[in-house]
Amino acid sequence: MLLSIKMDFLYHQTMIMWIYIVILAHITVSTIATNHPKLTLSPSDSEVVHYVNDSHIVNCNAYGTTRVRWLNPKQTVIEETKGRIHIEERTDGSTALVFEMITLQDKGEWSCQGETGDLQKSFNMVINQPISFVDTPVVQSVQEDRDAVIRCMVTADPEPTISWYYNGQILNLPTEKYVKVVDGLAIKKVSKNDSGEYTCKAFQISTTISNVKEQTIRLNIQHIPIRPPQKASADVQFGYLYGIVNLTCEAEAEPAAEFTWYRHNKKLNPKVHLIHSEGHESILQILVNDSKAFGEYKCKAENALGTLERVITLAQGVKPEKPTNLALRGVNSDTFDVDVGAVRKTKERDPMDVNGYRFEIIESEKFRLGGRKWDNARVMILGFEDGITYLINNLSANTSYLVRVASRNPAGLSDWTGPREFHTTPKEPLGLMPTNSACGLIFSYITCQAFVQIDNDDEEAEPQSNQIDVDDDISTDVQPTNQKVTAEQVLNNLETDETRVLSNEQLQRYVLLQQVRALMLQQSGLEHLNSIENGKNETIDFI
Repeated sequence: MLLSIKMDFLYHQTMIMWIYIVILAHITVSTIATNHPKLTLSPSDSEVVHYVNDSHIVNCNAYGTTRVRWLNPKQTVIEETKGRIHIEERTDGSTALVFEMITLQDKGEWSCQGETGDLQKSFNMVINQPISFVDTPVVQSVQEDRDAVIRCMVTADPEPTISWYYNGQILNLPTEKYVKVVDGLAIKKVSKNDSGEYTCKAFQISTTISNVKEQTIRLNIQHIPIRPPQKASADVQFGYLYGIVNLTCEAEAEPAAEFTWYRHNKKLNPKVHLIHSEGHESILQILVNDSKAFGEYKCKAENALGTLERVITLAQGVKPEKPTNLALRGVNSDTFDVDVGAVRKTKERDPMDVNGYRFEIIESEKFRLGGRKWDNARVMILGFEDGITYLINNLSANTSYLVRVASRNPAGLSDWTGPREFHTTPKEPLGLMPTNSACGLIFSYITCQAFVQIDNDDEEAEPQSNQIDVDDDISTDVQPTNQKVTAEQVLNNLETDETRVLSNEQLQRYVLLQQVRALMLQQSGLEHLNSIENGKNETIDFI
């Protein structure tokens, strides 16, 4: 009994001891944990990547210590609480490092330390600077026959590689002519052929960035005024008595030349004489009141690098004759086919022969509303070809236009023809042939030519018979009243059981073919359509 009581007592003492040991161990562990501080960063990235001018915030949380401090890459403690880079104490006990605007100088390792300096958490700041071009004018000028550098300054981090292109073609550098230098592209002994567009292209590639950017630079080669190698005006130009002539003087130069005109070695005053200079060209307009206006004129083009002088002779020519005709040969919804009588009268050529025509076209309504002036007319300058007609295109459908034309030769323009009023057709549905004109659509050109050919064979026909006066000086084209064959006539004469079952499209083709056949018969002198009956069935079979 006593032994049992002793055993129970020892058991309880042992249990109490083990409980005490467990509690003591727990207290010891908690105390050790509480007294072993640690640091954490949020975000926890060991490396962060940013562009210049970005912002960034990092929180440093401390466990087991009451104070932390932030150090920059130079190990200097950040103490500022305001500014581009500063620290902020947060309500959760953390200390934030704030970057309001990142610069290239911020790259490197930033650290959060405990107050004793034994604990530290760090992150590496990687800064990328986008490609930008500085001191890189888009237009640059260099003097001819000198070495030059096309400036292209590129700032970026990581440092980019540079490639150069000339007029879109890559330059495989270096060459004898081109060498890449730090601040651009060096060119040895530039010439006028080196002018053009140069492209400076920067490539930025690393583990943290991939970028490309380019800048195109126009290079002008400065040189003295020279005569254009092509399309230079003649040294002898023509005019005629009581006409107006424009003497033209060109000079290519960089920078652009200033023009001066002289007559009998005296400078012509722009306030008295009509002189228009723009770009590389100057025009002196002369009213030829008498024969004294003919003779030599001097044009001087000058810039800072040199001077070019030209002597231009104004010779007396002959005023060209006015066009003999202005008639409409074909029309559709956007085109006039116009005959101006472009025919050589003799095989012998003369320097004063007509070499082209000047057309002016304006909508009738705009002409009347604009005070009956031609100032806003569309102008077409077309060359002379023997026997051709001229197409005036890009017109509006179902619209009336006024058209006038003057002949051209080396001495100038003839008098204008009286304006003619022509009317475009409405737009036709695809596949249909208008019934009021054989020349109504472009695809009916063969039919149109048949009408024109028959009309031309009649040498006594008056080309003006198809016009009526609508104003004192304007005439208009209407449909011929003496047309021998119409679509209705063809149908009335050829209507059969076979034609009644034709589709609309087939019927239009049928009418077209019969019109052509009728015209051919008329040209042969036949006056009736009876002979067409013989070809009726084969025509339907063809369709």
